[in-house]
Amino acid sequence: MRESLRTVADSLVATQRGEGYPALISGATPYPWGSNSAVVNRMVLLGTAYDPTRDRAHLKAMHRAMDHLLGTNAMGISYVTGYGAHRETDLHDRLAWGQYPTTPYPGGRLSGGPNSADISDPVTPTGRPAAKSYAGPGKAPGAWSSKENTINRNAPLVWVATYLKPTAPDLTSR
Repeated sequence: MRESLRTVADSLVATQRGEGYPALISGATPYPWGSNSAVVNRMVLLGTAYDPTRDRAHLKAMHRAMDHLLGTNAMGISYVTGYGAHRETDLHDRLAWGQYPTTPYPGGRLSGGPNSADISDPVTPTGRPAAKSYAGPGKAPGAWSSKENTINRNAPLVWVATYLKPTAPDLTSR
């Protein structure tokens, strides 16, 4: 099982190294609905692989993927509300409808991310490169294809953020 985990983690590192931005998604295939969910779940896998292997390439890939979520991406924005100089300001969130924009959108929520595979709303742009198929800040609530706010994105984001902080010194040690 450890060898299989290492093999998958190594393939994620190779995928990330082959991309122009540090996403853990290959540009050869469309970005799926909830692409940021795929990114954070792959980050969890990298952290799980790092624990037994101590392979710094896995940990570095996790940190680089967090860079992607926080603004080193084709859109040039942080997909996490409230974080970054250029950040997401609103999401497709049914609980929030009617409250925003009069009340600032709460920080720390991860958007769905670029979606070039299944755009079904009137706001998310079509006909763009996969990594740019995203309705930017101020486009909610109608952008459910790229800006949906869900627990299956935010729970792994919490795990990843909690994991990265204490392991950051491992990148510079040795």
